[in-house]
Amino acid sequence: MPAMLEKLIEDIHLNSGDRISFILADLGMGWALDVGNKLGIKGALLCPASAALFALLYNIPKLIDDGIIDSDGGKLLIHCYESCSTNTNARL
Repeated sequence: MPAMLEKLIEDIHLNSGDRISFILADLGMGWALDVGNKLGIKGALLCPASAALFALLYNIPKLIDDGIIDSDGGKLLIHCYESCSTNTNARL
């Protein structure tokens, strides 16, 4: 993959008149920053899991209130599925 990204960037620089000036890579593709560094392009890693984890932690009280988890973090979702199957107005 790194070789293909390097070739893609070089092709863009040579053929389109555009220049890539910054690479923003997902944490799982950090190798893209090595490619950028080799070509003199600055970059940064992005970890989108951080936002998802924040949202989960922020909503724990609501998950408890809605009966999805108990106060110890145990699953109550089976009960919710049973309730939802008989009540079409139930929310997950």
